Amino acid sequence: MTCSQVKTVQRIIRDLQHLLDNDSYLSQAPGGKPFIAYRKPPNLKQLLTHNNTRTRLNMDTGTRACNKSISQLCCYIHPDSIIIGPNNIKHTISGLFNCSSSNIIYAIKCQQCPSALSIGQIGQTLRQRINGHKSDIRNHKTEKPIGEPFSLPGHYVQDLRVAVLLQKNFRHTLEREIAELQHITKLKAMERPGLNRDIGFMSHYTY
Repeated sequence: MTCSQVKTVQRIIRDLQHLLDNDSYLSQAPGGKPFIAYRKPPNLKQLLTHNNTRTRLNMDTGTRACNKSISQLCCYIHPDSIIIGPNNIKHTISGLFNCSSSNIIYAIKCQQCPSALSIGQIGQTLRQRINGHKSDIRNHKTEKPIGEPFSLPGHYVQDLRVAVLLQKNFRHTLEREIAELQHITKLKAMERPGLNRDIGFMSHYTY
């Protein structure tokens, strides 16, 4: 109902109100004279956006704990929809993932070193991959990319946080490795305090 329509209704009520007041039965109706209120209709901006848009997007993107009893990864999940890498470079995650996501590009962060970031890829599930990294940390395998930084004084396996950056129907390992390299480059994960030691599979072709 538009503002002009509201005014028309108000005029009709005013003109006919005496019929209600003079009727012995209708005059006893509770509430008295009807009141007409007008609320401004939503504009284009309000129709296209919503106050809860940010909250809804945050809930619908990122990596979530599966909360299954068999999973030992849920407490290591980084649930935010944004990953911040070295030099404050940000990456917004599109999609919703969990411990069972596979064929992925993932990121590992350290709670003690918020800017430290490592990018990896795996065809198996995130759970399987991170269980391997956790084993390297607990066994102090400093020759491994993740085992080394988490073996530093004051760093523990509990400081590890992981998030899926991308899941795609990669047809073979090379496609995943190329996507991994793209994310390493974008987030500058090789620059200190980044945790990637080299540019992944391309290191075999550099001299």
